[in-house]
Amino acid sequence: MFGFKRALAPEVVLAIWDSSWHFCSLGLLLSPRSCTSEDGIVKDQLEVLIGQMVERGILLEEALGEFERRFIKRVMDHVDGNQCRAARTLGIHRNTLGRKLEEYKLDRNGRRHP
Repeated sequence: MFGFKRALAPEVVLAIWDSSWHFCSLGLLLSPRSCTSEDGIVKDQLEVLIGQMVERGILLEEALGEFERRFIKRVMDHVDGNQCRAARTLGIHRNTLGRKLEEYKLDRNGRRHP
């Protein structure tokens, strides 16, 4: 379902998921740091990424699914695989998280499995 047929520039993919990123302007903070002028940089980089995805014809469903999978994986890593804490951080029910881990084939520590 999420096998992208179009390639994003590797440096863009790595940058968007770099652990130093936070999405303060979207109200999604995974770290306790406050919003800074870095938000403008994040917005600009996000705009570049979205532009590249549009140019390559990546569908919204593909993009959202990949974002959700990576977001969940990052949160699971952040909470050392604790599903209750991850669900609380994500703002979803623990059972919903369990279904999403299964859907995206992630183990309880957020790693992909076959």
